Amino acid sequence: MIEVQSGPLAGRTRARYALFLEADEAAARPLREQRAGMEAWIRTILRILGGDEAEARAPFLMATAEGILLHRITIDPDAPIEESIARAVDATLAQP
Repeated sequence: MIEVQSGPLAGRTRARYALFLEADEAAARPLREQRAGMEAWIRTILRILGGDEAEARAPFLMATAEGILLHRITIDPDAPIEESIARAVDATLAQP
């Protein structure tokens, strides 16, 4: 997903970020709803894989992915993805 959003769909991603930053509440509502749906999906997957504690770490995993995405569309379009996401998933699923 990060590769597609920062590659062929990079223009769409930039527009989405601009809307998040500049749109009024009514215009941003669909974006926030879409993000909430994505977060619910990620939480479900994490709960299945690692239980309630992993589910609670969904914002960490999503922030990592968003950071990589932002870095790729603003600084380095070829920045590696897999190792960073793998480490974030491991940390998300790790037992304290």
